[in-house]
Amino acid sequence: MIERNETRKIEIYNYINEFIKEYGVCPSITEIADGMRCAKSTVHKYLVRLEEEGYIEKYGRNQIVTKQNAAPVERIPLIGMVACGMPRSAQEELQTYIPVDKRLLGNGEFFALRANGESMIEAGISDGDIVFVRYQPTAEDGQVVVAIIEDAEDGGVTATLKRFYRDKHKIRLHPENREMEDIIVDDAKIVGVAVKVLKNIS
Repeated sequence: MIERNETRKIEIYNYINEFIKEYGVCPSITEIADGMRCAKSTVHKYLVRLEEEGYIEKYGRNQIVTKQNAAPVERIPLIGMVACGMPRSAQEELQTYIPVDKRLLGNGEFFALRANGESMIEAGISDGDIVFVRYQPTAEDGQVVVAIIEDAEDGGVTATLKRFYRDKHKIRLHPENREMEDIIVDDAKIVGVAVKVLKNIS
């Protein structure tokens, strides 16, 4: 029984490493259970052992970094949602940290947002996807940005994820969904440029 348990522990550890290598982020307990075809309680038991033995570290809710993949991994803050549709109230709320292989993102400082809506589906960004964004105050035409715009009605600010264009003296925020119209504004504050998307597999 000890031998079998040790083998299973190693199999789970290897699965986590391969998942991080392929996707650049750690698997959740549910993803490990599905991949290993076992119960989540079984996965949890082995994760406790792996952590106690120094093979893995855990961050936030269900976030795992292995000893093998620890060096290049950076913890990226997930700070709420961004609208992929009509702009929504711009509120930042730290939800957790996502360990990501920094080599997948490149240079710079990053944050992550969960996409909400369908306006960027033709750019490969669907509702519920996690979008990694590089902090920067400017963007080139055609880049996908997180933009903050003022609400003319109540004076508040709203945030949206759109493709950015300058049209004469206006800013055009273009949805990648042919059924939706551009948002035209006098000005917009660029928070950052999207560089990578972590998708849900349905």
